[in-house]
Formats: sequence, structure tokens, C-alpha cells
Amino acid sequence: MLNGNYYLYHSISRYDRTSKKTVKVSEYIGRITRAGISEKEREIRSVYEYGNSAVVYSLSGDMTARLQKYFPD
Repeated sequence: MLNGNYYLYHSISRYDRTSKKTVKVSEYIGRITRAGISEKEREIRSVYEYGNSAVVYSLSGDMTARLQKYFPD
């Protein structure tokens, strides 16, 4: 419970050979509400990836024309 809200985590312990101790590894699953578990929102990167490739494509127009002169296919 944190700030009056319940949160759900998946926790396991792993052994760290360098420090020779166990280390707690937690993964956040979501928040528990009266309606059930509201899972965390997944990050969708498809818009960003399209934006990055569109910028590169728009900047490479001059280079593409020069390459087509020597490599027509």
C-alpha cells in the first residue's frame, strides 16, 4: 500500500555472484482497484519509429538521386 492505493508487483530473489548476496528483483504489474487490476500501460513506439525513418528518407532525396545515376536498379 502506498498513498492509500494498492499496487501489485512480481518479486523474486536472485543470487549475485559478485557481491555474494541475494538481490530482490521486482516487476511492476499494476494497481489494484475495486474494479480489479488495472495493468500498466505499454509503451507503443511505432509512431516514433515512423517519424525517425520519415526524417531520414526526406533528407536522403539528394543522395538517392546521385546513387541512381550510377546504380539505376
